[in-house]
Amino acid sequence: MILLEIHWSEITKNIAEVFAIVTGGVWVYWKFFLNRENESKIELDLDIKIVGKTENEFILELSAVLTNKGLVRHMIDNFSFDFLYLSSSDEMTNDKALIDYQLYFPNKVFESSQWVSKNWYQAFVDAGVSRKFSHITFLPADSKYALLITRFDQPNTKKILAGSQAKGLRVWAQKIINLHEPPKEK
Repeated sequence: MILLEIHWSEITKNIAEVFAIVTGGVWVYWKFFLNRENESKIELDLDIKIVGKTENEFILELSAVLTNKGLVRHMIDNFSFDFLYLSSSDEMTNDKALIDYQLYFPNKVFESSQWVSKNWYQAFVDAGVSRKFSHITFLPADSKYALLITRFDQPNTKKILAGSQAKGLRVWAQKIINLHEPPKEK
C-alpha cells in the first residue's frame, strides 16, 4: 500500500512539473514573440525652435525627443542628424533621385553630426521615459526654410527562431520650418 502512494505522488509531481514547463513556455512565447515586449517601441519627435534673431543670424534650438513606450531599455547607435537650409537666393528643385525627388536643400550647416558625443556615453532610453537631445546653432538671416533630418540605429540581439544575427533597425525622421512665419500654436 505504501509503495502505491509513493508511485502516485511521483506521477502527480511529474505531471505538475510538465504543466509548469509548458505554462512557462506558453508565457514566454506569448510575451516575447506574440506581444514582442522585447522589441522597440520608440517614438521620435523632432523640433526646430527659433530662439531669437540678430541682425545677421537666426539662433535656433534643434531637438530630438525619444520616448520609449516599451518595457525594456533601448540602446541607440549612430544617433546623427543633418541640418540644411534654403536661402532666399536658392533655386527650388526636386530633381535629385538620391532623395526620392523631394525638395533639395543645397546648404548644409551640419552633415552627420552626432546628438550625443561618442566620447561621452552611448545613448539609451529607459522604459516608459522620454529623453530630449538638443543642439543650439544659427543660420544666416537670409535663410527661408530649415530642414532637420535625423536617424539612429537600434542594434538587435540574435533572434531565437531565426538562429542568426538580425540586422539593426534604422529609424529616420525629418522636420521642416519656415523661418519667416511664426510657429502655429498647438
